[in-house]
Amino acid sequence: MNWFRSRLAPFRVDVAEAARVENILAVARAIFAGASLLAIYIDPAGAAPFHVPTNAILGAYFLYSIGVLLFVHRWSGTPQRFTVVIQIVDVAWISMLVVLTGGVSSPFAVFFTFALVAAAYRWGFWETVWSGALIGFSYFAPAAYLFGAAGEGGEPNRLAMRAGFLMLMSVFLGYLAQNEKRLRRENALIARAVAKAKAEFGFTQSMQGALGEIRTFYDAAAVIFVAEELATGNIYVLGCGGVAADFGRFLQLDPEKRSLYFFSVNGEAWHSVKKRGGIHNAQLLDAHGKLVPDTEVHYPEEFVTLHQFESLCGVKVAFGQELAARLFILDPRLDGHRMQEVAFVQRIGYFVTPTLYNVYLWRRLKAKAGAIERARVARELHDGVIQALIGLEMQLDVMKHQAASGHSPGASKIESVQQLLRNQIQDVRGLMNQLRHPRFEPSEMIHFMAEQVDKFTRETGISAKFVAETDKVSLPPEVCREVVQILQEALINVRKHSGATHLLVRLSGPDEDWNLAIIDDGCGFGFEGRLSHSQLDAQNLGPLVIKERVRLIHGELEIESLPGHGARLDIRLPKRIYA
Repeated sequence: MNWFRSRLAPFRVDVAEAARVENILAVARAIFAGASLLAIYIDPAGAAPFHVPTNAILGAYFLYSIGVLLFVHRWSGTPQRFTVVIQIVDVAWISMLVVLTGGVSSPFAVFFTFALVAAAYRWGFWETVWSGALIGFSYFAPAAYLFGAAGEGGEPNRLAMRAGFLMLMSVFLGYLAQNEKRLRRENALIARAVAKAKAEFGFTQSMQGALGEIRTFYDAAAVIFVAEELATGNIYVLGCGGVAADFGRFLQLDPEKRSLYFFSVNGEAWHSVKKRGGIHNAQLLDAHGKLVPDTEVHYPEEFVTLHQFESLCGVKVAFGQELAARLFILDPRLDGHRMQEVAFVQRIGYFVTPTLYNVYLWRRLKAKAGAIERARVARELHDGVIQALIGLEMQLDVMKHQAASGHSPGASKIESVQQLLRNQIQDVRGLMNQLRHPRFEPSEMIHFMAEQVDKFTRETGISAKFVAETDKVSLPPEVCREVVQILQEALINVRKHSGATHLLVRLSGPDEDWNLAIIDDGCGFGFEGRLSHSQLDAQNLGPLVIKERVRLIHGELEIESLPGHGARLDIRLPKRIYA
């Protein structure tokens, strides 16, 4: 009984999908029952010689079909035990209808297809085959008893042939259904794992979410992800379930124990099963998904002792030029052929890794940009504000001595001190604006940028204008925040270094690529011409913080400089990324 119940588990399909299946089948059932009533009404001779019981069965089943339709429509999650009962009733009704309307020659024999399709929709291969066997038992035995050879025109073999065709159809439909469900589950797993990868969650939490989805899909004892930083040789381990349940975060592994997880395997993906004597019989695939001749994997003894598994599925994963990684699924429950399962694990790595790698790069670039910005703020505080305050202290000390000796400090000296204080107040405000992360919806970004430019004009006296060629912003909120901070950084640079008298800030999109242009008539940069992002990096030119922030949002920076006549910054965000 336990085995039967486990086999009737609908391939771990979620409740919402099972409810949709039952709604579809309920509508089809009602159509079949109504069509049967109409057929008997048009051709009453088709029900002879059992006209009365046939009409009674059809009428009762039609009412039953309407009741089931209302039930599944009202209840979003039909209990599994009811689906089994409904399947049995369907088979019994169709069997009685066919037997009473001519046996194998009955026009309603095609309705058996509905019962088989219903089983395939709900469950899988073996359930559909069992439904075919149930149909054979509930129909062909009574048909043979009631009609025998006479009912088949003196050809008893026709009944056996029809039974064979029915079983063949059940095998065929069950096979198709099982593979179709498998493909849908695989695609759903990849979609869920990719959905867990979000920049705001961070790389660790994104990886935890993806590993949790994989573990649930395979009903595995544990899933372990191991990564090695190629530049430093540092090794980090993150686990989900089993002995790894308490990880919760990446743990750094002693580099001397690298071989514990990065042991030699002659393949890119593999599945192994523990045999007697500790031998692990395996099937391996290369990078192209082809079978590797080797049939054994030799795990380090410490690895086997630590994780205590009977079977293991593993895959090598590459994260660009920065990380080499491996994914281990311990004691997975495999529904299909081993090589198909190994190939799918390999596809998980191919499809999910790029998204997770983008999260990794995002967080790394964000940390780098933050570190650069903090270093710049500390440098400006030290070289700017602190030095200016020291100068002010010295000037005030001179003015104090002058006052003590009876000489009043001149108005010009007092005015210079005031101007220096005003300048430092502006510097501190600019630093505060950069450190403050703006929080707003994308719909508020244009208004916020306009306010920043107006504020810049009031505080500096530089004539500045903001032009927006669109009134809608469809960029993600985190990208909007980065764009605003790029603008704030550019405004500070213009005020402190350009000597400009006029400034234009223009935002264009979304019909074309998003573009933020910042144009001034100041002294320009230390080069002449127009350089791309990569050229600026190669020559170590351009504002470092702005370059890192543009890279963080997958944008492209171009700077055009004409020394003594001004500069232009173009920040472009491709529409294909943020469409």
